[in-house]
Amino acid sequence: MIKGTRIPVYSILELLANGWSLDEILENYPQLTKEDLTALLKIKKKGQRYLSLTHLMK
Repeated sequence: MIKGTRIPVYSILELLANGWSLDEILENYPQLTKEDLTALLKIKKKGQRYLSLTHLMK
């Protein structure tokens, strides 16, 4: 869940994967802030880096 909301992180990640812009997400989820999305993108980037590293280690 995104802090202070009942929105699962994976829901927003799916929207991003489907081509939604940050502005579209903010328009449709007014309880989110730009800071929320920035934090989510940082987490996503770390996760992708982790997955890449674990794939290389196999």
